[in-house]
Order: sequence, then structure tokens, then C-alpha cells
Amino acid sequence: MTSPSGSTPTEAKAFLDAHPEIEAFDIVLTDANGIGRGKIVRRHELMGIFEGGRHLPISILGLDITGEDVHETGLVWDTGDGDLRAWPIPGTLVPLHGTSPPRGQVLMAMYHLDGQPMSSDPRLALKRQVERLAAKGLHPAGAFELEFFLLANERDADGKVQPAHAVLDGRRSAKTEVYSVDHLHGMEPLFSDIYAAAKAQGIPAETVISEYAPGQSEL
Repeated sequence: MTSPSGSTPTEAKAFLDAHPEIEAFDIVLTDANGIGRGKIVRRHELMGIFEGGRHLPISILGLDITGEDVHETGLVWDTGDGDLRAWPIPGTLVPLHGTSPPRGQVLMAMYHLDGQPMSSDPRLALKRQVERLAAKGLHPAGAFELEFFLLANERDADGKVQPAHAVLDGRRSAKTEVYSVDHLHGMEPLFSDIYAAAKAQGIPAETVISEYAPGQSEL
């Protein structure tokens, strides 16, 4: 069976040969909220996914941010909550950093059983827009920033969340530390781990800053 995404079993075989230590793989389909949903499969299943795709429920593309079905999408009961076939996206088969036992990851896109792209798949919707721009001689470009909070597991005396202790020296700051390089140093082991994970997946992660709230950072 020919993959409509352009993926080939050759890519999977080469990866398996190069990474005999990897025991399992995350197969990830991104929903409309940007959340990765899918399964963890065993090593021996990977070739089959590249050869024939993997059935996943179409309702994955009709979930809200909390993971609840949005019936108004028409992707749940209107379709009998059936499956379509997800295929690997070429070039996205990568090792995952720091997993034990070692795992890899491959991103997926959803297609109808006849190989036609599923219109509700956000990656394929983006691909259509990129192709429309290319037809006009245009090339989209963008830079993305992720803002996040590093929080302690324990809450304060009032039951509220609080910033995490610094990894290096255990300090905790409850004030705004915007653009504080010294504040970033306390979390350097964590950020180094994030950069290592991004490098393993070919993600060009760059500048990190301390943002405008206690425990808030931006990458």
C-alpha cells in the first residue's frame, strides 16, 4: 500500500537499524488544539505502520482542549465514531530524549481510507494553505514562542500554586524576575535538558528568558 503522506518503509528500516536500543514509539496525531494524541506502540509494530498506516478514531480531530468530544463537529456520532487511517509524516521519525526504556516518536496525519486527505486534520489544513501561497509565489515564515510556568508540586499555606524551587540552589522567588539572567541560571539543568530534547528532534529551540510573572519563562 502506498502512503498518501509520502512516507516509506525505507525510512523506518533505516531508523530501526540505526537505533537498536529503542523499544517503543509514540505515534502522535495533533488535534485542532495543538495537543498530541495517539498511542505508544512496540518496536515491532513500526514497520507495519509505515507499510499500511494505522487506524485511529476520527473523533480525535473533534475534541476540545480538555479531551471531551465536541458533537457539533460531526466527527463523533455522525460518523459512528469510526476509524480513518493515519500515516507517518516523512522526516518526523526521531528519538525521544531522556526516556527509559528508550522510545522514539513519529508524527502522523489523518487520511480517508481511499487515501484522500482528511480535511479536519490541522496539519493537512496548514499544508493546503502553504500550497495556496506557493502557487502565488509566496512563502510563509514564522517564529513561535512558548510561555510556561515552572510550579512546585506542593501548594502554599493558602492552597495556591507557587513557583518551583531553583534546581541548582533551591531558591524560590515569589516576585517578578523579568529578563533576569541570574534567575535563569537556577533552572539551567532543566533548560539544558529541554534544549537536548529539542536537538534530538530537530527542533531549532533558541532564546530563553525569564518572563513577567513568578515562575514564568519563555522559550
